[in-house]
Amino acid sequence: MKWTTLLLAFLLALVAGGAPADAKGKKGKKPAKEEPAPVEVKPVWPSPLDPGLLDPMFKELPFGKERSVFVTSLQIHFEEQLKPVLRATLDARERDVLKGKMDKAFLDVENSYVEFVGQKTGYAVSVVEGEFRDNAGEGLMKYPYGDDTAYFFFSGGAFWKMILCTQQTPDFPSLLVKLATLYGDPKTLVHSDKEKTIPVEATWEDTTFRVVASAPKGIFVCSRLSWTYLPQLPAVEQLRTAAAASQGKPNEADQILLQVTQEPEKDESDVLDRILKKKKEQKGE
Repeated sequence: MKWTTLLLAFLLALVAGGAPADAKGKKGKKPAKEEPAPVEVKPVWPSPLDPGLLDPMFKELPFGKERSVFVTSLQIHFEEQLKPVLRATLDARERDVLKGKMDKAFLDVENSYVEFVGQKTGYAVSVVEGEFRDNAGEGLMKYPYGDDTAYFFFSGGAFWKMILCTQQTPDFPSLLVKLATLYGDPKTLVHSDKEKTIPVEATWEDTTFRVVASAPKGIFVCSRLSWTYLPQLPAVEQLRTAAAASQGKPNEADQILLQVTQEPEKDESDVLDRILKKKKEQKGE
C-alpha cells in the first residue's frame, strides 16, 4: 500500500511538473490575427450630387442600367417637362404641334447613338474628346437643347457617364457658386494662377458620383460638367484594358512605317558615304 501511495504521488508530481512547460509552450504561440472585414461602401441613391439638382430634366437618370432602360426613362423625362406647357396651352392644335416637336426631339436623341469601333467621328475633336475608347464597347447619345448639349455615355451597354456642355451661366466662377449652393464646397479646386484667383476646375465626390466642373478651354466656349457613375467605373476600366490588350503587336506594315517615320537615334551624316561604299562592294571594286 505504501509503494502504491508513493507511485501515485510520483505520477502526480510528473503531471504537475509538466503542466507549466506545456502551458508555456502554448503561451508562446501568438494567436492568428484576424483581418478586419472590408467595409462595403454602397452608392447613395438618390445621390446628393444628382444632376437633376442642376436641371430637373436629368433627375435620377438610370445610371448603371441598360441602354433600353435609359431610353425609356429619358422619354418619361421629356414628357414630364412638356406637361406644364401643355396644361398652359388651351388650343388643341397647338398642343399637338408641341407634342410632335417633343417626339421629334426625343427620336433625334435616340437615333444619335454612335458606337466607337474605330471609325472617324466628329467627337474625336470636340468637347468630349478623350472621354471614350474605340473597340471597348463604348458609345454615346447626344441631346442638344438651347445653347447647351448633354452627352450620355455607355459602356458594355450600360449608362455610366453624363457630360453637360453648358452656357447657362455668364462665367465659370458664377457656375461654381451655383454648384456650391447645390452640392456644397468642392472636394478639390484648381486655379490657373499662383495667386489662386482664377478657378479652372472643381471636383465633388461621394460614393455614387464624381462630378467635375471645367472652365471653357481652347475653341470651346461652354463650361463642362461631368457626372461619372463610380460603381460602374471598374467594369469600364476592365473593358478598356481588354480592348487595349486585344490590339496585339503591330503588324509588318506598321513596323515598316515606324522605321520610316521614327527619328534617328544617332548621327546619320555619313549616310551618303555608306551608300556609295555598298555600291562599290556590289560591283567588286
